[in-house]
Amino acid sequence: MGRSVLPVVLKEDGTPFYGEGYTFNYGEIDVLRDGKDAVIFSMGHFAGRAIAAHDLLAAEGISVKVLHCASPLGMDAQKLIELVGDKPLITCEDHHVNTGIGSISSMMFARAGKAVRIVNMGVTHYGCSGPGSEVMAEMKLSPADIASEVKGILN
Repeated sequence: MGRSVLPVVLKEDGTPFYGEGYTFNYGEIDVLRDGKDAVIFSMGHFAGRAIAAHDLLAAEGISVKVLHCASPLGMDAQKLIELVGDKPLITCEDHHVNTGIGSISSMMFARAGKAVRIVNMGVTHYGCSGPGSEVMAEMKLSPADIASEVKGILN
């Protein structure tokens, strides 16, 4: 989805989240930021966009947990359900909105019989080309768009 330099995902103390001491485990869900009002669940390079949305929302007094998974086909459904709890869930990714982390997450909640409000954000059409930030803005997948979905689901 466009070409761009991706930001390093940082912990709140400014050190790299995926730096020394991090061990990749297939299907693991990482908690990039903690929060209590809603959950943003990202995949791939959307981790940086999810953190940027978290920061926009924090400036407005909205506390959002940010989760990330690089390999959703191996996710532990029970772990995801525990991390989300009964909070609204917004998934965001640069994959088709009906076949990626959003649909996988929705299926996990449905199979477990857990009802949470879910908004899945992702690619809805093809044909765009250009810098990643412009393509994502055209698809309504910017950090501001993610923050807007969080505010919408909370109201």
